[in-house]
Amino acid sequence: MTELIEFAAKELGKRKLDYWDVRCENANQILVVSKNKELDKVRQGQSSGIGIRVLCEGQFGFSSTNKMDKQSVLNAISTAEKISRLNKSKDKIEMPELKSLKKKVNLIGKKKFNENNIELLTEKALELSKLGLKQDFKIKSSEITIENALFEKNFASSQGRIIKQLMQESNLLVSIIAKQSNEIQAMYDRNAKLGGLEIIFDGEEENRVINASKRAVDLLTAKKLDNVECDAVLSPDVAGVIAHEVIGHASEADSVYSGGSALKDKLNQEIGNGLINISDDGNLPEYGQIAFDDEGIETRKTKLIENGILKNYLTSMEYAKKMALPLTGNARAQGPGFTPLVRMTNTFFEKGNSSYEEIIKEVKQGFLLNRHTGGVVNTTTGTFMFNALEIFEIKNGEIGQLYNGGNLSGDLLSFLKSVELIGNSTKMQPGYCDKGQLVRVSVGGPFIKIKNARIGGKK
Repeated sequence: MTELIEFAAKELGKRKLDYWDVRCENANQILVVSKNKELDKVRQGQSSGIGIRVLCEGQFGFSSTNKMDKQSVLNAISTAEKISRLNKSKDKIEMPELKSLKKKVNLIGKKKFNENNIELLTEKALELSKLGLKQDFKIKSSEITIENALFEKNFASSQGRIIKQLMQESNLLVSIIAKQSNEIQAMYDRNAKLGGLEIIFDGEEENRVINASKRAVDLLTAKKLDNVECDAVLSPDVAGVIAHEVIGHASEADSVYSGGSALKDKLNQEIGNGLINISDDGNLPEYGQIAFDDEGIETRKTKLIENGILKNYLTSMEYAKKMALPLTGNARAQGPGFTPLVRMTNTFFEKGNSSYEEIIKEVKQGFLLNRHTGGVVNTTTGTFMFNALEIFEIKNGEIGQLYNGGNLSGDLLSFLKSVELIGNSTKMQPGYCDKGQLVRVSVGGPFIKIKNARIGGKK
């Protein structure tokens, strides 16, 4: 792989280009899916690819190939250059100047990737899926997905950036479906980070299955909620999805530049109360962790909102130059066959000063929303609606009855002004973000109390 990227760099250097970069990647993956008492899928594979991006006369051209030979690389280079010269857009692209850098990064866990682990993973997946099934006769589906993968990512650019990253990923997903009469309920749990199998086999994997099973069954008999407007407490994962979907996407510089963000022209303005601090941090050892982005830029902690004031947008090299903004290391691609876009890493509300008990005690009549499960957001207007699987009544400062899910709706700026209390500890939830390309991320925060929450029930 090193020889091939050196060949590509040498050939690109012979051409009259304003900028170029090469990404060469290799992935080894084991995937095991067990459903109920049987293995549903067992896959072990290896994939490689190389992506060539060139900048010529103010326009990008991109081409990729999964054929790892010199002729295929030459063909990809020629295609990328041809595409860039065919593009006649008036919106010219320039790249900021960078210092050259050579760096090797190792994000491998204690239990290193081993192709022989497939036997261990199939055994563990079957054990866990059977465990879920036997928790209650109402459990109709107990599905366990285990992934373990090793990635080698090599990057080189015309600015002398040569980056090699080794990363191992471990992922456990628990998916439970319970049924009683015509009522069907689902519950999930996920544990995933960069690292070895010690991440997901941490001694808590059986508890994850047991708890998800119990919660799915409990929802079968939970009452449906009416539409209400009241105080609400958001769990860390619900707060996190708002940080990511509502604030994070609106802070991506490509959306801001195109006019597709509710945060356009609001930099350095107060957009929420002074309690609120929201950051994106690729250095955080969570599922969205990266050392360098896919443009060879060091990742960093970027404060999006600091004490209620919008402080930064997330950038790629292109949009940092266009908008005279700092580089944040947020250009990411799903793989070598995709061009980098402005993407988040680990996005979260930072902790405040209130304990969980203090937050709950402050609610006279309201609800606690837990376990987000999708929704919709319009980044241009800032309006959103997110679903929660579990909603608990809070009455006179105490947690009460469980209700069968619902949704929280609102708009970005009103939400940021409705926050009254922020918890003093954070929790992150791993997942994936889809922006035409899938990349791994995590979201989270502390428990958060808001006023005048619009909660839609299922009645």
